[in-house]
Amino acid sequence: MARRPIQLGRPELAAEIAERYRKAKTGWQKTRLLCAKLASEGQHQSAQIAALCGCGTSRIFDWLKMLREGGIEGLLQRDKPGPRSGDFHLLKGKPRIKQQLQQGLREGRWKTSPQLSRWLKEKHGLEVKTNTALSWLKKSAGCCGCHGPGIPSAAATWQWRSSKRAWGRSLRRCNYRRAPK
Repeated sequence: MARRPIQLGRPELAAEIAERYRKAKTGWQKTRLLCAKLASEGQHQSAQIAALCGCGTSRIFDWLKMLREGGIEGLLQRDKPGPRSGDFHLLKGKPRIKQQLQQGLREGRWKTSPQLSRWLKEKHGLEVKTNTALSWLKKSAGCCGCHGPGIPSAAATWQWRSSKRAWGRSLRRCNYRRAPK
C-alpha cells in the first residue's frame, strides 16, 4: 500500500510559511521552514521531505507537531545549545542544600567527586553523577589556578589550549579529581 503525502492541516499558514522561508537567514530556520512549506503543499511523503531537508523522518514529525501546536513562532523557537545557565541547576528549588553545598565547597570538605556524590546521597537522598560532582568541584574551588573561578595563570591557560591532554595533566597536579576506578 502506498503511503499518503503529509498534510499539514493548517492551510492558513501556507502563505506565511513561504514568505518566512524566503526571508530566513539562519540554516536551522530555513530547514524547519522548508519542512513546513513542503508539508503545507501536501504533495510529499515524510521520507521525501526528510531527504530534501537533510534530516530524519522523526525530526519532520517533531517539527510539524511544534508547528501545529505553537504556529510558526513555536516552530522557530529553540533553546540555547549547551549546558543550562546557572550553577547547580539540579538543586533548583532546594536552597538549603545548595547553601550547604556551597559552604562545603568553600571549606574544601570534599577532595574527590565520589566523596561529594556520596555526601549528597547520604545526607539529602540526591543521586548526582560523579561527572556532575567533578564539574561542581572545578567550578567552585579553583584549587590550583589551572581551572575554576578566577583568572588562571597565563601558563596554565596556554597549556590548556595548546594540548588536548593538558586538562588531564592539570587535574593530576591538583587535589580535585575522580577517584581511581
